[in-house]
Amino acid sequence: MIRVQGDIATLQVYEETTGLETGEPVSATGNALTVALGPGLLGSILDGVGRPLGRIAELTGDFIQPGTSAETLDPGMRWRFTPVAAAGQTVGPGDVLGTVPERPGIEHRVRLSRIVASPTIEAARAGLEQIAAWRAAIARYILVAMPLLSFKAGELRPQDEQRVTELLDRLGDGGWQVFLHDLRDLPLERRLIAGAAHVWCGNDEIVASLRDVRPDAVGLWAPGLVLDDRRFEPAAISVFSFGMAHKVRIDMFERLKELLDAGG
Repeated sequence: MIRVQGDIATLQVYEETTGLETGEPVSATGNALTVALGPGLLGSILDGVGRPLGRIAELTGDFIQPGTSAETLDPGMRWRFTPVAAAGQTVGPGDVLGTVPERPGIEHRVRLSRIVASPTIEAARAGLEQIAAWRAAIARYILVAMPLLSFKAGELRPQDEQRVTELLDRLGDGGWQVFLHDLRDLPLERRLIAGAAHVWCGNDEIVASLRDVRPDAVGLWAPGLVLDDRRFEPAAISVFSFGMAHKVRIDMFERLKELLDAGG
């Protein structure tokens, strides 16, 4: 973004512009410009969107072909990792798992994501590791430590409700997220809501019901009903959706496909 004047923006484009003309509409993706940070960034020559020009040249030659991309950090590069957290230690969001020296006086700290709960370190070892290996290890902590529970508590059988209760006991408060399809003020629902790190709600009515106990609850919805008149931001692709898809008959799916094909 170079300049904004009213509803007119002057942009610098970091890709092929063949076929574009002055005055054509521009649609925002809604995503911020991001770049990967870590060992190997220093000394690299990057373009404005973080593509390493050296590796791009290896792929396409001296001229960048449309759509060419490469990771900012070489995922196969090996760096010496020294653990800080010990095996058996419980860590929390922001805690340092280990360090990686890039060059004298410059040390990177590998931290646990802020969205996880409190996992326990299973093993801690020093050695040469690839960036891809660190990403996989940290992603595993995120997935294991913060499951998203999405079901209707009122439809559970007693044995299933007991299994969910045992799971919550193991996770501990703050160790899960919950998506509420409806709200009947059941004991299990109250436990799920009170101990969740994040509460997502299927409609505004549930959000309003939780205002006193979970003011941080967030409403999520998809414009799936023909009669739904709520406004939503236009997107590059609009999706027609409907709930309880597993209860829709196959012949109705086929009829829906015919309608969609006919409508282009």
